[in-house]
Amino acid sequence: MSSHKTALFGTALLIPFALLSSGCGQPSGGGGTSIDGNTVCYGIGEEGMTFVLFTDIPSDGSVTSTSASSGVSSSKVSGYVENVSGRRFNYSSDEESITIAGTSHPFSDGRVFLISMSDEELTVRQMSVEVKSTGNSSSRRSEEIQRLALDPDIAEFLKP
Repeated sequence: MSSHKTALFGTALLIPFALLSSGCGQPSGGGGTSIDGNTVCYGIGEEGMTFVLFTDIPSDGSVTSTSASSGVSSSKVSGYVENVSGRRFNYSSDEESITIAGTSHPFSDGRVFLISMSDEELTVRQMSVEVKSTGNSSSRRSEEIQRLALDPDIAEFLKP
């Protein structure tokens, strides 16, 4: 093997190790699902879901995107939700808060959000409903979102 190929191979082996040892291997990111035909997005951290965004945006035809970055002392999730007509809102979070459409919301006031785009203006309602630990299990995340959707205020929001 040429020295150039050996150097590339060695670098390819070191990069994953460096990422894991710097904390980048911690579970982080996000995802999305649908409840009663509405788009739901969430962030994922070490203990499970870090926030949940319930929207009135129909899941059919909507576009969601989530990206994450983490390091030794921080984990950040960002993304957007776009409805079928192209109207969208952006969000980004760290350990302390989430910014939705330019407005910061501290997690100390709650990690569940009801986001409506049905009117001309985007509205965000922050709720202090407990988000239980789900670990890194997708089935437990799904169960927790279903449990949260049973909250009377969230259930009312999700009604067609």
